[in-house]
Amino acid sequence: RDNNIIISIEDDGYGININKVKRIAIEKGILFEEDLENISDEQLIKLLFLPGFSTNDSIDEISGRGIGLDIVKTKINNLNGDIQIDSVLTKGCRVTIKLPLLISTVRVFIFIVNGQKYAIPVSVIKKVKNIEKKDVFLRNGENCIVYENHSIPIYSFNEIIGNKEQNIKDSQKYTVIIIENQNKQAAFITEKLVGDQDIFHKKLMPPIIKIKNISGFTTLSSGEICLIINPYELLNNIFSREQNSQFNIDKINKNALLTKQSKKILIFDNKEIDFVIKDIKKSYKNTVVMDKLNDIYDYVLDNSFDIFICKIDYKNKELVKLLQNIKNDEALFKTKIVVMSDMASYDVLNILNYFKPDLYIRLSEYNKEDFINALSVKL
Repeated sequence: RDNNIIISIEDDGYGININKVKRIAIEKGILFEEDLENISDEQLIKLLFLPGFSTNDSIDEISGRGIGLDIVKTKINNLNGDIQIDSVLTKGCRVTIKLPLLISTVRVFIFIVNGQKYAIPVSVIKKVKNIEKKDVFLRNGENCIVYENHSIPIYSFNEIIGNKEQNIKDSQKYTVIIIENQNKQAAFITEKLVGDQDIFHKKLMPPIIKIKNISGFTTLSSGEICLIINPYELLNNIFSREQNSQFNIDKINKNALLTKQSKKILIFDNKEIDFVIKDIKKSYKNTVVMDKLNDIYDYVLDNSFDIFICKIDYKNKELVKLLQNIKNDEALFKTKIVVMSDMASYDVLNILNYFKPDLYIRLSEYNKEDFINALSVKL
């Protein structure tokens, strides 16, 4: 629902005895008699989550200590979630847990580079192995190793994540992680392996919503922050760097230069794609940014635009209507629509059924070079 996962658990038992909750609250000094006139049943039920609060008359191995619901609420709050209890006496209870959809559980392999812990999804790891200096060789100017009878490029994670560049020939032995995604393979040198475990994948939040090659973060049991590698973006960036020789880059730039200068771009800014706007403004002179949705349609009609860029989410139904109008208006048939989103794929498809964008970009996979080239060449 909206941007949350809702878990609802019901029973047909006795429900919560509010009078008993009141009595215990007074006995423990949490409330006074005069407080009971101005407190609702909902507020009284929330007392059940207080440490040490229990309606059980006796203590046994599993109940009566008042720590169970306290722990539950603490864990849920740590996930930026919420829990609510609704009760009807003699009818039963309903417990509703709300967790943000931005969090998901994933199994990852954790390693250390320069004292910082990183994680990479186990699903893309082909092998973790030790290699020697003599196993590394040059091929077309790139350091490579042989894996499964094929040569694959090898890099230092130290270099890839933007730390001080490391010459992989400096050491005699290396521990490498070989990953594969969309038929692309590469090996990466690490400093120390920690192991695999299940983690909560949390997306980056404003003001930091984009870090190159990083899809999110997690908080480990030790309290340390662990960044999660985006394998799709990582391999795409590496192979695009390999394949784009200086000649090819110059050719693309020359062919796209006139297009960039002449294309007019309109962006709806909902304060969540600032990094995209900065990238576009550097490449396109004719860029207009608007933050009032109601003014956009008339503005587009009065000022011909080649590309309209926006980010869609669960709540902005008016934006979806605007995109439908642009697509269905014959006067705007030349205007291309570029949609960006960080929603789950299923929800995005449901929204895109109302209109068909000319280009769809997942924000978690955003890459400046690929995006600008797509605007220049594909649209």
